This record gives sequence, C-alpha cells and structure tokens, in this order.
Amino acid sequence: MSAMVVLAIASAAHATATSRADRVYPYSFAHYDCAPWDGPAIGLVLRKAATPLVTFQTLPPDTYPQVVVTLYMRHPPVNSWIALPGLGMKEGGGYLNECLQRGHCANKQGRIKFVRASDNHLDGELRIQAEGTGREIVLPFAAPILPFQAICG
Repeated sequence: MSAMVVLAIASAAHATATSRADRVYPYSFAHYDCAPWDGPAIGLVLRKAATPLVTFQTLPPDTYPQVVVTLYMRHPPVNSWIALPGLGMKEGGGYLNECLQRGHCANKQGRIKFVRASDNHLDGELRIQAEGTGREIVLPFAAPILPFQAICG
C-alpha cells in the first residue's frame, strides 16, 4: 500500500514533465524477432492506422507514421523500466525508432515498462524523450503478440 502512495506522489510530481498521448498511436502489435547475433528479440510496433492480421509467415505491411521498439530478450520483465539509450547492441538492451514516413526514421532515446506480459499479449507504457525539451512523450500500448515465427540462427 505504501509503495502505491509513493508512486502516485512521484507521478504527480512529474506530471508537468510528460506529454500524455493516449491516442497518438492507438494500434499496436508485438512479434518475436531475432537479435543481430541470432539471439531472441521482441519487436513492438505502434501505429496510427489499423493493419490487416497476419499469418505465421508474414508481418503486416508498414504504415506511417509508426514507432518501432526492438528488445533483445524473449520475455520482458514486468513492472521494471528498460532503458532505450539509442542503438544498443547487447542482450537485455534494444532500440527505439520513430518513422514519420517511409525512409525517414530517427533513432530516439526513451524507456519502456511492461505492466502485463503473457505468451500472446503485452501491455505497458513507452516513453520517448522529446529532443531539446527534457520532456517525455508517454505512449501507452496494448499489443497482441502476432503468430509470426522468426527463425533465428
């Protein structure tokens, strides 16, 4: 109970430092992927437009704008922030890209926290650092894990 009170106070103290964007990217999905060294990874995609469902062989076609997070792990921790400092290339790390249109993607810094992680769904919050302002853009997500099967190695 005391942890919940502390969290509420901390959130209220930072309310002016974040920009809530609940519906900026209302569509999301996750899929299993491969790290550059062929280890496990999870891809999370946040989009403005809905995309068709996929089979086990294909992912939905790209639509823009979109935010893409790749984490080099199979099972993300729950209720722990994971830093996305840039182009990280180590196990347990990852990266964050914001793509406003095809061919125009920018590596961003931020952090992500999962509040629920199961074999078929990821819920949580992504925070992207807004350049030059010290603010964070808050993007909540509820992402089904698609049946796409990545074969690593």
